[in-house]
Amino acid sequence: MLWELALFSIFAPAAYWGVVTIRRPPFGVATYGWMLVGTAVAIAIAYLGGRSGAGSWTDALAVIGVGVGAVMLIVAPMLRMAARWAVTTDRLRLAAALVDVRDLLQPGMGGRDEKHIVATMREVKEGRVDHAVAALEALRTRAPAGAATAIDERIAALYLSAQRFEDAVRHAERSLLRPDAKLPPALCIELIGARLRLGELDAATDLAERFLLTAHDVPELVFLTYRLHLTFLAYVGRVAEVDRLLDPALAAMVSRGARKYWAGVVRHAAGDVAGARAAFEAARSLAGRDRRARAMIDLGLREVERPAAAPTPKAAAFADRLVASPITMPLRAPGRRGRVTVALIAANFAVAGICGLVLGGWGDLGSVVRVGANLRGAVEHGEPWRIASSVFVHVGYVHLLLNMLALWSLGRLVEGLFGHARMLAIYGAAGLVGAAASHAFGVAGVSAGASGAIFGLLGASLIELALHRTRYRREWRRSLLGALAFVTVAQLALGFGWEMIDQWAHVGGLVGGAAMGAALSPGWRWSDSRAAIRAAQAAAAVIVAVFAWSGIRAATTDYGDSLRALDRAPIEVGGFTVDAPVTWVVDQGELVDNDLYVVLSLGRFEGVATLAEQLAAVEREELQLAIERKFTSTVRADHVYELPEGWRGSEWIVSHTDPMNNRLQYRLLTFVTGTSTAGALYVPDVLAQGGAAELVEILATIR
Repeated sequence: MLWELALFSIFAPAAYWGVVTIRRPPFGVATYGWMLVGTAVAIAIAYLGGRSGAGSWTDALAVIGVGVGAVMLIVAPMLRMAARWAVTTDRLRLAAALVDVRDLLQPGMGGRDEKHIVATMREVKEGRVDHAVAALEALRTRAPAGAATAIDERIAALYLSAQRFEDAVRHAERSLLRPDAKLPPALCIELIGARLRLGELDAATDLAERFLLTAHDVPELVFLTYRLHLTFLAYVGRVAEVDRLLDPALAAMVSRGARKYWAGVVRHAAGDVAGARAAFEAARSLAGRDRRARAMIDLGLREVERPAAAPTPKAAAFADRLVASPITMPLRAPGRRGRVTVALIAANFAVAGICGLVLGGWGDLGSVVRVGANLRGAVEHGEPWRIASSVFVHVGYVHLLLNMLALWSLGRLVEGLFGHARMLAIYGAAGLVGAAASHAFGVAGVSAGASGAIFGLLGASLIELALHRTRYRREWRRSLLGALAFVTVAQLALGFGWEMIDQWAHVGGLVGGAAMGAALSPGWRWSDSRAAIRAAQAAAAVIVAVFAWSGIRAATTDYGDSLRALDRAPIEVGGFTVDAPVTWVVDQGELVDNDLYVVLSLGRFEGVATLAEQLAAVEREELQLAIERKFTSTVRADHVYELPEGWRGSEWIVSHTDPMNNRLQYRLLTFVTGTSTAGALYVPDVLAQGGAAELVEILATIR
């Protein structure tokens, strides 16, 4: 099953994103899309061929498909993230190497532009701007017209990156700012900023007018339009308007350091020297190793005592127009640092660590029940807290890693869309509804995992994008809606393919998350009111309290406590009567707790034999039966059961591996009573150690 999950995990995203990229190639090149589609086709052929017994070649094709898909879908994005980290920490040689490799793995996905950016930054850092400009100008003399324009743009970008604003503006005037020329929007914004820094306010106004003509009704340019508002209003000293633009609710895509920087720029333009210096110093403390950011901040600090240029009538009038038409961001960009998401992932890993390192079994049934898995009989007889605690429990490392990867991807998205408190409320509510649905409608036994909560994040994202579509860029919304819908359908279909996957938790979580997302949506008119904010915070606080309570109960409740909480009743089995928990049932002549696979079998000895001989016979018979019960390993164990006086017993650890590669350990007790009664008891080992006294109490009632 693990291999089938791996095939599906690569096939589904490769097929979806391959088709999307071919239909709407982001940089005008569909090569990457065709590579993904080819990978998906190869995996499908390998899977179908393997099911039909086509031969060993299908295994080789499947391995190649999974490997290539993992490289394109997982390794390449990780390389891009690593390259960005290298840029911000001023490791430009490393960044260049990472970008080169990533461009090989994802051709046509912006790698060429990233190479140019990194190369420009390296040239600036190494002080080779004039040398690089001379080389580019020599190249331009023999380049065709289209290529010559691209070279001129590269030269302007070089000057801007080196903070040689005068050179950048004069070069642009000579080669790029012709009335009929089409200036790249991002470069246009940079040149507007350069002219504002030089005090050329009227010229900056003309260029800003030109940009707005290009950007009008173009949703994809909304972020650059925001930058225009921020830059222009900052350099003409409109403090209140800039502070509004820097509100985190509107400027989710702007780092804290950048917000402080622009707060310093506007205060300097308004004549508030002390306020500007304080803001610049705060920005520098937040800049870290970002060399370019530090250079811009240092420039602001050096010029903070110099009076800013007074706004011209033309610039003031244009600023009034910008203020009169405030920008509405159609997308609250997901934050890159989802604090709640990280905290939830840490909590899940902490519980898994207790299972694996303290209790000794990552996916062992006894371990996951001990830390709070959803156990039907226990929930119905005094332990309802397991509904909540089970959201943080996972059955094995594969289950954990798959869910945490999904949470990392979806959690940051939802946290960016809804905010910290709302995201936590959605996650918690969906997890509780999913666990409750699993308990009410799922199959008997143990259930656990964050998949219901994660499906809730899917539901909240879908309902938000559907209800408030006008708040989001059309292309971004359509692409994300398609991806979310595809993932939802694919995951539900996957669940129907394997019985061990709990569909009720998925469906319950999806519905619960959608309902909570609709109620807490930031798109409602009242969502920013104090009452709405307090309500979201209260919901998050309740969720935290519920999970904290369940965690405390899980930590302080062992299997013995659970057994004591269960009512007991006389149950007849195999000619004997046992006062056993009411959740235990007779199945094929044995007394069984179906939730945990606790099994008690009883029998009688005929004839005369010593207790030692009786026990040896029981051991031989039961160890043979253990093999028939699919246990693959048996090891004699130390005693944890204190049997009644006159009884003899031996204890064994028997184990087997489930389809998800989790090793399950049971403690097998074989015993004889001295009154011709013999028996065997199977209990998950971790639980047996916590409930040994209570289990012996049950055995002592055999009659």
